[in-house]
Amino acid sequence: MNASQLYIPFEWVILAWLITIGIGLGIVILYKHQPISLFNSMFLIPLIASVLVSSSLLALKFQLILVAIILKDLGLIIISCLIFIGIILTILLIIQTIFIWRQQTKALRYILLLLIGLIAVMTVVTSVFSNILSVKLKTLFTDVELSLFLYFISWLVCFMTAFIVYRVVKPSLDKDYILILGAGLSDGIFVSPILQHRVQKGLDFAQTQFNQTGKYPYVIMSGGQGTDETLPEAVAMANYARKVGFPPEYILLETASRNTFENMQFSKQILQAHGLDIKKGIFVTSGYHVFRASVYAHDNGLKINGIGSKTRHHFWYDALIREYLAILARYYRLHLLVLLILVLLSLVSMFVKL
Repeated sequence: MNASQLYIPFEWVILAWLITIGIGLGIVILYKHQPISLFNSMFLIPLIASVLVSSSLLALKFQLILVAIILKDLGLIIISCLIFIGIILTILLIIQTIFIWRQQTKALRYILLLLIGLIAVMTVVTSVFSNILSVKLKTLFTDVELSLFLYFISWLVCFMTAFIVYRVVKPSLDKDYILILGAGLSDGIFVSPILQHRVQKGLDFAQTQFNQTGKYPYVIMSGGQGTDETLPEAVAMANYARKVGFPPEYILLETASRNTFENMQFSKQILQAHGLDIKKGIFVTSGYHVFRASVYAHDNGLKINGIGSKTRHHFWYDALIREYLAILARYYRLHLLVLLILVLLSLVSMFVKL
């Protein structure tokens, strides 16, 4: 039976589109609730697949065979592109991990060792002992190796998708406050180029909002004093803001934080002390750091989005890989659980086939 002879019940078409609409609405709801979640991007692939399947069923129902063939080919192209992107990202990640291995947390080292070790063991066993192993065992090792590889690629694709989507969405000009995250100072007293870009980005947003609405948001300069600094980063940031003409009465200081998590934690306390609505704000950091900073903001009950300041292009690759590794380490327990489940499923599959 060829495609032109297929009978597609209209109920199938309706059901397929209802599922597609449901997935789409689910993504919208999830994104509005927590736009920085990696799990949101996991639903994008099912949504694309559902749209293609629903459209194909509709095309077949009305005997639009050429359209159905085009949709099928489009699906294959998308799958191929995702796999190719995942492989390239994996190779780049492995190369970068070698250079920054010593700077990663123990948790991340363990999961990377486990993942690399499992794949290496599977590869060695299937290659060296291929003549000795039974077909079932070779199939088991191949299944485990493929599952681990695809899982790792899926997370890479999800991270990049979420990262891109998050950067595309622009905040509205109705904020009560702007939280600018600190960075290292130059000569221990002046804002560094990276920090200057952050502060200027926040001040530009505040000025744009004032020009359009007549309302200045409060600007919170957040950053403590490092061991090699003669004053808190927040003070240096405020000095720069006053120097370029920003109204000092709209500047607030948070000078105790030592990291991004504390930036969010201590700034929230200042917001509440001044009676500001913690939901009506944004934060500013370097472009590559926005996604992970958003995670820390939500951890502290700040349901706000962020905007990224200018970052030199040559710095993006290294910084982006570091951000991904940090996000990976954050969910290391989940990864270990999933890896264990994948191995167990492969074992069950082998015994079922016996």
